[in-house]
Order: sequence, then C-alpha cells, then structure tokens
Amino acid sequence: MHQVRWYYHPLFIFIISFTALATALFLYLHWYLKVSQAFVLYLAQYHQMPEQFLETQTWVIVLVMSFLMCLIFIGMLMIYLFYQKMKELYRMQQNFINGFTHELKTPVASLQIFLETFSKYNLNPEEQKKYIGYMLQDTKRLADNVDRILKMGKIEEKKYQAEKKICDVASLVNKFFRENSQILNNVKLKINIPEKQFYIYFDTELFEIILANLVSNAINYKSDKELEIGINVFDQNKFLRIEFVDNGVGITKENLKKVFRKFYQVEKNSKGTGIGLFLVSLILKIHKSSIEAKSDGVGAGSCFILKIPLNRALVTT
Repeated sequence: MHQVRWYYHPLFIFIISFTALATALFLYLHWYLKVSQAFVLYLAQYHQMPEQFLETQTWVIVLVMSFLMCLIFIGMLMIYLFYQKMKELYRMQQNFINGFTHELKTPVASLQIFLETFSKYNLNPEEQKKYIGYMLQDTKRLADNVDRILKMGKIEEKKYQAEKKICDVASLVNKFFRENSQILNNVKLKINIPEKQFYIYFDTELFEIILANLVSNAINYKSDKELEIGINVFDQNKFLRIEFVDNGVGITKENLKKVFRKFYQVEKNSKGTGIGLFLVSLILKIHKSSIEAKSDGVGAGSCFILKIPLNRALVTT
C-alpha cells in the first residue's frame, strides 16, 4: 500500500487547521478589544460620548461570531473522531481479511496435498478412505466458514428467517460434539449438565453455530498449556444459563465489551476472523437471549455466559 507523506496525513492537516482556527479566534478577539479600547480613550480626550459610536450591536456581533467559531471547533472535533473511528474500522477489516484468508488457505492447501497424493500414488482402499475423510473435513470447514459469513449478513440485514423449534439443550450439545470431534484434538472437554431436560425455543442450526464459534474462539486464544473447555448449564427460573469456560489467555477489563464488536480482535495478529463472537451475539439477540464475557485478566482464562429463555412447562426432572 502507498504510504502517505506526513504533511498529507489527515491527522496532521487537522491539527494545523485546528491550531490556525484557534489562533485566528484569539487574535480576532484580542485585536478587536484592543482597538475598541484605544478608540474609547481617543473619544474621551475630545470629550465625546463613546455610546454615540460604539453600539451594543458590536458586542452582539462578537458573541455571535464566537458562537459560530465554537460550532466550527465542535465540527472539526467530530470530523477528527469520525476519522479515528474509520481508521479503527479499516484496521479491523484488514484483520478480518487476513484471518479469513488464513481460514480459507489452510483447508485449500490441505486439499491440494491430498489430491496430489491421489494423483501420484496408487493407494489401497483403506488409505483412500482415510484421505477422503480428511478431505471431507476440509471441505466442511470451508463450507462452514462461507456459511457463517452469509448467515451473518442475512441476520444483520434482518433477512434471515430463523426456523425456531422446541429442542433439548443436552441433546444439542452432545450431538454437536459427537459430530465435530475432530475440532477437539488436544482439547480437554468437560460438559456439566444436570440430569434434567431443559427445553428452549431455538433454531438448532444457529445453536450449533454458537457452539462452533465459542469453541473456535477458545482454540484461537489458547495459552501454552493444554486447552480445557468446560460447559456448565444452570437453571435460573425463566432463563437457562450456559457458561462456556476456558483456561486460555484471558481478556483484559477494557476488552470485555469490545469482543462482541464486528471484526474486533483482542490481538492484531491473532487467528480467526473477528466475526465469531459478533455472530454469536446477533444469533442470541434474535432469540431474545444475551451473552456476557467475564475474565480476571490476562492469563486467567475466559467465561462466556449465555442466558436463553427457558420453556418452563417442558422442563422435566
């Protein structure tokens, strides 16, 4: 990307403009008052009444001009803040592009290797079946990434029609991890669900996307030690509380609310696309549910708390 020279940089231009405007306002008021005072002294020497020459309109003009200059100051400040937000958005979009490119490049490279292996060697049926299984996993990963982007766009534009139905939470969680066991390599998973059947009114496909994104987030921000993920379910009267706990790098206090922003990533060079938690918050919102992030800081792991309306009539012991 072409680097902008420092004297063309918008921030530099803003500072110069702001300084020039402030100086002009100061000099305008200083010189005007000085001239007015000198004029009054001059009239006094000749025993003339200043009111004949200096009307109250003059001070009204000064006040109006000062007010307008203040509006200009505020406008320039707003432009500066808007520029800073655009700059941050651009940075987050670049992180998203880099992360999403990595998410696409890895399975594509893996598929290329498997296909080259098929073309160069005569594999026995067992090896063929094994490699085909790997390729199916990679194609599923590609399809899931693309599907996530498409769903996020539709949900944001309120064009997605959620297919909500009554479903059991324990069955959904167990089914997801049973069918996606490959993502849990080198991950210690502990699911703690009471011996009850908790029913919620939810789109099952979107619920699986929530689980996938929370797992991916934990993997992307894991620490050097073995990753541990815990899923704890609690009955809270009207709501079902689901705690998704990991022992990863943790989140600082100032980032706890920012992590749900679109394209936001805690670390500039971290893995992922920066849309996972944003998509989770969107999905929960259309189901009248919520999510909250908690952490004791860097190195202390993270806890994501989901609150979903519980169908109390269908809760069974």
